[in-house]
Amino acid sequence: MRLLALLLIGGSAALGLAGTQVSERAALGYVVGLCQANATVTDSPMPCLSVDRRMQRQDGYAVVREPIHKKRTVLTSLAAIPGIEDPMLLDARAPNFFADAWNERARFLGGSRSGEPAGFVLAINPQYARSQDRFHIHLACLEPRSLQRLADDLPRISSERFTAMGQTMQGRRLWAMRVDGTDLAVKNPLQLLAEHMPGARESMGRHLLMVIPEAWPDGRRGFVLLTNQPNDGSPILSVEPFLDKSCLAHAA
Repeated sequence: MRLLALLLIGGSAALGLAGTQVSERAALGYVVGLCQANATVTDSPMPCLSVDRRMQRQDGYAVVREPIHKKRTVLTSLAAIPGIEDPMLLDARAPNFFADAWNERARFLGGSRSGEPAGFVLAINPQYARSQDRFHIHLACLEPRSLQRLADDLPRISSERFTAMGQTMQGRRLWAMRVDGTDLAVKNPLQLLAEHMPGARESMGRHLLMVIPEAWPDGRRGFVLLTNQPNDGSPILSVEPFLDKSCLAHAA
């Protein structure tokens, strides 16, 4: 990942660790370690945008952004949580990283929390479709064709359970669920996936999850949760084909 390569070079040089060797899939965890160390010593989160250290370490997170073109942004756990498949994330006391990512969006929108780009999305990959073994959520936008397919299906999306969408997105049939409300504080999307998508609790590592804020025709606001059905015989699906990561490049 170019983002991580740039951050590793800059961060390691700043802390005098330029000779350190890091495995490719552990790079994000290494960057997080640099950010935590720098925040402890200097009160600066660099090379991250922010480091949020909570009373409980497993709840803490960092926000990492590509330093030059600013196209790629992720929120990642401070604790060594590998990804969506970790059973700890389904515990009633688990951190709600999607709520944290939603609250952090102001950093990329010029301080405003009310003017997200069209199709703003929080997205996480399945276990075998990611490049990093550190839990991370992409902050991006749906690419235009996927956004239009979602808009077409919006009136039919259930608030009680995940149901198959009427149209395919990027050639795949996704499943959707509606969640009412203006924040995610009491509705953890990962736990909603486990509870309301058939078979998901036993196979979380095979699911992607995307969370998109939406407004319904009756004026109510909420979120759409999108996931895949991993038992349909198709290859493991990544979030990458659905995302436009450049949409936030000039937002802040």
